[in-house]
Amino acid sequence: YQKSLAQGLSGLVTYTISKNIADTNAPQDIYNLQTARGLASFDVPSRMSVALAWNLPFGQKRRFLTNASKATDLVIGGWALSTNEVFQGGMPMSFGVTGGTYFSNTTRPNVVGDPTAGVTGSIDSRLNHYFNTAAFARPANFTIGNISANIGTVRTPGMNQVHMTLGKSFQIREKRSVELRITAYNLLNHPMFGSPNTTVGSAAFGVISSQQNLGRQIESMLKIHF
Repeated sequence: YQKSLAQGLSGLVTYTISKNIADTNAPQDIYNLQTARGLASFDVPSRMSVALAWNLPFGQKRRFLTNASKATDLVIGGWALSTNEVFQGGMPMSFGVTGGTYFSNTTRPNVVGDPTAGVTGSIDSRLNHYFNTAAFARPANFTIGNISANIGTVRTPGMNQVHMTLGKSFQIREKRSVELRITAYNLLNHPMFGSPNTTVGSAAFGVISSQQNLGRQIESMLKIHF
């Protein structure tokens, strides 16, 4: 959905639903490449991005306070607010085992239960137990696991990021102007956690121990054009 500039507001909102299947994943059995087929590692089921810009309706030549004095307009007039937001689902996860039992160390585990069973609550409350670790088991020696290359029943944490900018530009003299901009990255201070450990047999199996983004950061910029 795209909105052209009207009454100082413009924007672009996109929503994508997708499913990516690939046969380029690492196969367990090099003599049976069908074991490589499954969800692509970059598969994202849904993604919404929002880009909005709004010329705030205050000050000279705007809807409110049109007759404001030059000094008043310098303070409250000419401001613009813009935002860039991304909301995205997680990516599928691949699982392995400690130690190779069949040709190579790319052996995958067996699924012996429901990876989502008994796992509820926010990601923050599941950092030490992101999924049902009892749903996976090491296959018998010299056999391969029955799990797909990537599974979508449990996925990596998604993305929820909001960036916002407030800025204005005003003339000092005929050929000189000043631009002021204040930007807040990750305005809501939402963490984007990394992937959990997915190696059966590891002491950290099912544990998330990393963060992929930074906390809220605020940047201010003053630029003089001459």
